[in-house]
Amino acid sequence: MENINKDLTPRQIPQPGQVVTPPVVETPVVETTPKVGDVEYTKVPTVAYEKLMARIDRLESAADRKGLARFDDQNRDKIGKEIKLITIDGKIIISWSQMIKNIVEKHPLSGVWGEDQIMEITFEDKTTQQIPYVVWARRHEKIPAIVKSEEKDQKTGVIKFKVETKDGKKIEVLETFIN
Repeated sequence: MENINKDLTPRQIPQPGQVVTPPVVETPVVETTPKVGDVEYTKVPTVAYEKLMARIDRLESAADRKGLARFDDQNRDKIGKEIKLITIDGKIIISWSQMIKNIVEKHPLSGVWGEDQIMEITFEDKTTQQIPYVVWARRHEKIPAIVKSEEKDQKTGVIKFKVETKDGKKIEVLETFIN
């Protein structure tokens, strides 16, 4: 059997009072060349390139489809992506609240369950309306829009999109209220 660790030396234990200097690690020399058209080229030593490609092959062969799909989804460019906005009666909803009223009870005589749920929605023109949840669930429609820009609040982490609908309306909407 061949010794695969033949390049390794046994660990040297320093003596008390001995000054130990760490070994010098060579980093590959990377040169950036001027742009050719719209493409910028970088020169990397062949050995470093081959090691990098071998590492990529190893990682891709070990990854499963679900993991790759999750990575691709998290790192996808969202600008220009088509999303869906929710509308009721042709008005775009930019936010909604939790239930303002949420009563679920069983009728004492008939035994039938009844719900009284009211929610508040905010439209693109900043007007609000309180509607029964069942009306919202039955009447809302989704319309396509294109993401034009994305802003992330550094303190809260909330993402706000500026989108444009097919008919040219430009709207700001939080990430929670799309699709």
